[in-house]
Amino acid sequence: MKDKVKAYYILSSFIAIATQLFSAILYIFLINENYSYTEISIYLSLFWLICTVCELPGGVLVDTLGSKKIMQISFLLRGVGLGILIVPNNFPCLLLSAVLTGIAEALASGSAETWISNEVKKDNSKQSIQPILAKNNIISPFFGMLSGFIGAQLLPKINMKLPFIISAIMFISLSLLVKTLIHEPERKKRDITEKSSVTNMYKRTIRNSIVDIKKVKYFWFYMLLFVIPSILDIGPSNQWSVVINENISQLITGYFWVAIGMVTILSNVIITRYFNNEKTSTISVIYFFIVFDSIILILISLSYINAFFILIHVFIYGILNTLIMAYIHDHIVENNNSRNSIISTFYTLEALIVSALLPINGYLSDKLNIKQTWLIFVVLSMALVWILTINLKKRSIGNTYDRK
Repeated sequence: MKDKVKAYYILSSFIAIATQLFSAILYIFLINENYSYTEISIYLSLFWLICTVCELPGGVLVDTLGSKKIMQISFLLRGVGLGILIVPNNFPCLLLSAVLTGIAEALASGSAETWISNEVKKDNSKQSIQPILAKNNIISPFFGMLSGFIGAQLLPKINMKLPFIISAIMFISLSLLVKTLIHEPERKKRDITEKSSVTNMYKRTIRNSIVDIKKVKYFWFYMLLFVIPSILDIGPSNQWSVVINENISQLITGYFWVAIGMVTILSNVIITRYFNNEKTSTISVIYFFIVFDSIILILISLSYINAFFILIHVFIYGILNTLIMAYIHDHIVENNNSRNSIISTFYTLEALIVSALLPINGYLSDKLNIKQTWLIFVVLSMALVWILTINLKKRSIGNTYDRK
């Protein structure tokens, strides 16, 4: 079992290195390739849309074909997709890269975790997988942060395409390495017409989700409220590298990437120490941080404070993510049977809204500028908060009146 756990750590670390090597420099690279903000946003939108659509079929394929084969296919597609990305200023190739890497991302999602969980439970069904995953959540991010610094700060000085070329080679190599690292018994062939087929799985999941959602009071209020931090983050999460390098002669993307990683870790430490007080209303805290984050982004957008204050946004966003997921699990999900349906519904809604707004973000960035676009999205988010709050109060008053 020790060898299998070690193989899992090695595999996860390689995936983190190959992914983060190009992630921090992606937006600047595409700008240097003469793509417009609109084209880049369409690329990102298509990537996330494909990820969302393929998430469920990916899970079915893992259960059907096994983690090993799916990881091999995923890594190969990711390598090819990144290879296509470096074709000079070719929008159809950019979209093809989004499709291939989106499928790859969906297929890889949880595949390694599924494999190690199955192996652990096979040897000892009572053994918890949590310590293994917790240790991996320390090891992989460390190598990912280091890789991101090299890819964003050092390699571009030689050639901006190097991080993508090396990542593509690493992913294709990973598809071969999986054969050595992962040992998994052959799955029995399953008929595509049986109940576990992709189509029936979609129907069953949607049907179960609708039933579970109807049981939750004010479900859509919570879901839309919890998507607002992601709406605020659409600009900063994708365009931060452009904003922080404005009016600076030397590229500092790599250093800022490390700072983002450290701030994210800090936000997780803070949340565990200071936000476990049951007397504090989680929704009130979420409201507070949404407003606080909006103020920070407004000040950055109007150039009243330095762009480096994006790190405060990263810190707040990390706290909000944890608070939101904890609230959904603790207060919205009523039983374990409905947990997956509600969580999946939230992630799907979030991905669809972000995918729809990304092209708008790109178009406005072209027509206006990046900071003005961030300001527009803050106003949009605050308007949504106001509408949701007013609507909730009206429904609450109406329900009180009905009870009387």
